[in-house]
Amino acid sequence: MYYLNCVLLHGLTRIVGGNETGVNEYPMMCGLVDSTNKELYCGCTIISHQYVVTAAHCVSPEERDITKIGVVVGEHDTTT
Repeated sequence: MYYLNCVLLHGLTRIVGGNETGVNEYPMMCGLVDSTNKELYCGCTIISHQYVVTAAHCVSPEERDITKIGVVVGEHDTTT
């Protein structure tokens, strides 16, 4: 699994060291979203019809209210 680190630079989210991919090139990829502010904050991977896997810090109760985490699937341009 390949995970891209994101940084905040001049108010814009940017992927560092990544490559642009084509639409549907990685259909197993998804994202975690904070349902309070609709912020996409972590990547995840679909592993079955019911489950996704992500990094532990993305769902840490100390960092986020885990009852307000959603999963975004099939979104190709998160800037719009």
